[in-house]
Amino acid sequence: MATVNMVKTIKKIYPSYVVLVKIGNFYNVYGKDAYILSYLFEYKIVEKEGVPTCGFPINAISKVENILEKSKVNYIVVDRRNNYDEEEKYVDKQENKYDKVFEKSEKLVEIILRIQKLNDILLQSKEDENIKEILDKIEKAIDSERRKI
Repeated sequence: MATVNMVKTIKKIYPSYVVLVKIGNFYNVYGKDAYILSYLFEYKIVEKEGVPTCGFPINAISKVENILEKSKVNYIVVDRRNNYDEEEKYVDKQENKYDKVFEKSEKLVEIILRIQKLNDILLQSKEDENIKEILDKIEKAIDSERRKI
C-alpha cells in the first residue's frame, strides 16, 4: 500500500496536520486523520490493510477545508499523481487544535466502529435460529438503559 507509506512519510514532517490525498476523483485520509474527518463530517471509516481510512468526492473539498479551518485544524493537500507534492496547505501558527479534535474524535469514532461491528455481526447472523432471541435481549438492554436516562 504505497499511498499509506507515503502518508506515513508526510506525517513525519507534518504530524499534527490532516493529510488530504487526492486520488482520482476522491480525497482520502488515513489513520488518525480518518477519525478526525469521520468525527467532523460523519464520514464512514473503513479499514484497509489494518489502517483506518475514509474519503470524500473532490467536489466536497471546499466544505472540508472550510470546516477544518473553522475548527483550527491544520491540513495539507497532496496529489498522488504528482508524486504527493504539496498542492495546498493551511497553517494556523497561533493555535492548531489537531490533537484536541483527535482526542474528541477518537472516543466517538471508537464507539461508532463498535456499533458498526455489532451491526455487521448481526447481519451475518440473520439466518441463525436464535437471532430473534439475541435481538430481543439487545432491545431489552437498550430499552432498560433509555429508561435510566
